[in-house]
Amino acid sequence: MINCENLELLEKYLDLYPIDGVTTNPLMLSTRKEKDYFDIIKSLRKAAGSRKLFTQVVSPVYEEMLEEAELIIEAAGKDTYVKIPANETGIKTIETLNARGINTLGTVVYSFLQGAMCLKAGAKYVAPFYEPMLYLGIDGDAVIRQLAIFIEKGGYDGKILAAGCRTSKHLGDLIEDGIHAVTVDPNFLSNEMHVLPSAAFQNMFIENWESKFGAGVKIIDFKK
Repeated sequence: MINCENLELLEKYLDLYPIDGVTTNPLMLSTRKEKDYFDIIKSLRKAAGSRKLFTQVVSPVYEEMLEEAELIIEAAGKDTYVKIPANETGIKTIETLNARGINTLGTVVYSFLQGAMCLKAGAKYVAPFYEPMLYLGIDGDAVIRQLAIFIEKGGYDGKILAAGCRTSKHLGDLIEDGIHAVTVDPNFLSNEMHVLPSAAFQNMFIENWESKFGAGVKIIDFKK
């Protein structure tokens, strides 16, 4: 999933990469110039197309969280996942929304119990905040492994969507831990796809090719 609210960047990266969904949060949406929240959500849905779209409620009040979730689905469609904070009120909200057939994600997960309660309440995804966990000295890998075991042993349908992955090594570690999906920023994708040794070899291939066939010559130039 690509973590991005900028429409220009979204169009670029959704065109380049086989991305499964778009994730956002209230902080990200606050950077958009539009004043109407639903204008923002509708533009994101249009950009995401048939992909999954994740966006978050802002009210901490149970009844208002339910209403916000209903309004989000009305504006963005059924392929939208409403992000609900993994706290006591959030767990209750997830359970109610699940009964109403609304897809949810338990977000801001920093402990196994937070994630487990979201899954038991019916969340389709739980989002451990991986890099922030590591920064605080929390063993994020252990938490995610425990959640993966919990899903397998308990037969839950929910999945682990790791948030805040910043390095290729961490991505590999997360896959080994048992995640089902991960959110990445546009810069992460570009940086990892432009590894210097890889680019150097590609340039070498082209230089050798052109030394034989001529500068700027392509395979298509040999068409009969």
